[in-house]
Amino acid sequence: MNKMVFMTFFTKYKLFFVFPTLFVSFFYSLALFAEISPAREDTQGQTIQAIASLLFYIQEDIESTAQEDSPLSPLTFAPEEIEYLWARAIAFYPTLFPIKEAYEKAHYINDEGMLKRCEEEVHSIWLTLNDEPQSSAEPLNKTLAERTYSCKNISDNPLVNNKIKKELAPYLLPANSKITAIADQIFQTSRVTFNSQTLVEAGFSILYKQPRSFIIVAKHPSLPDYLIKLYFDTELRIKRNVPGWKWFARRCAGANLVRKVIRKKNIQYFTVPQKYIYVLPSFHAPAKAAGVDPKVAILIVQDMQLVPKEQNYLAWRSKVTPEILNELYIIISRANGSSYRPDNIPYTLSGKFAFIDTEYPFRDPDFKSIRPYLSPEMCQYWDQLVKQGGPL
Repeated sequence: MNKMVFMTFFTKYKLFFVFPTLFVSFFYSLALFAEISPAREDTQGQTIQAIASLLFYIQEDIESTAQEDSPLSPLTFAPEEIEYLWARAIAFYPTLFPIKEAYEKAHYINDEGMLKRCEEEVHSIWLTLNDEPQSSAEPLNKTLAERTYSCKNISDNPLVNNKIKKELAPYLLPANSKITAIADQIFQTSRVTFNSQTLVEAGFSILYKQPRSFIIVAKHPSLPDYLIKLYFDTELRIKRNVPGWKWFARRCAGANLVRKVIRKKNIQYFTVPQKYIYVLPSFHAPAKAAGVDPKVAILIVQDMQLVPKEQNYLAWRSKVTPEILNELYIIISRANGSSYRPDNIPYTLSGKFAFIDTEYPFRDPDFKSIRPYLSPEMCQYWDQLVKQGGPL
């Protein structure tokens, strides 16, 4: 056990510790963990899974939302199931032990502030073990030189300051992509994204408008395998006071997190679209004025060929197997959160489920949202999977 971490936490919350209880609980945890075969354990992976389920339980407990989570019976944990998760996590990450004791004491005396601090500690450990990505460590000029498609679109763009350059650099279209040349042909002739009229005149078909994010989803015949997501220059609404280019960067970051898990864990039943940012040429950009807010970039997204909505819901109800749910749990526990409903992970013509909604890459693990859409048998399997900390 990390002695410094333990002593710091113990000293800060010493009123919550009772030594006899502490040691009894510790040895009980070890006894529970002895049931798990070490030969079958992927040490860090199994720890991440156990902590993800623990974090979900703690947050549900604090927020008291378990009774309202779905039309189905609520996802509740028995005391021995919680103890089992703690045991699995502590065996490989002993720093969790004093947090466990503090949480149990705070829960007993209903100290909401302490409960929240314990939840934050567990959340921090979960993110750390998941290797939360940081900003690119490469020099900015090198990153841009390797990734950008048109230096003028970036370096000489008055709408793109150094902060925006740094955040967008990892997600720009590769310089050698065939999409780049096509995008240049489309967007360098006029200000295509000014409004719906200019977009249609440039050959785009508007598929739909997203009412909550204010994004326009469109398609161009020159890019048959991709969708274009954009904000009109005449769109003045801003979701949560976060600019559109930043939402695009988050979508790319979230997709990359899911893709990393899919590759690392050899996931077979799920996929995620490629997402790239294309910075719009500035020489056609309108001046900022009343009713006009020129946008920096668009998002180019791989078209995943989704089945119709009714077929998607039917697929989640009838095609899901334990193997599929095992993979879903692995992704949720490692990809640092997103939205997990059938509309966010739709079924595709390729026979896989696609993570298309990735704009919240650092949300907490959500194991309850998918439950109402599963068959009773698969929902029961899913609940057990969550309670045991994923596939063993």
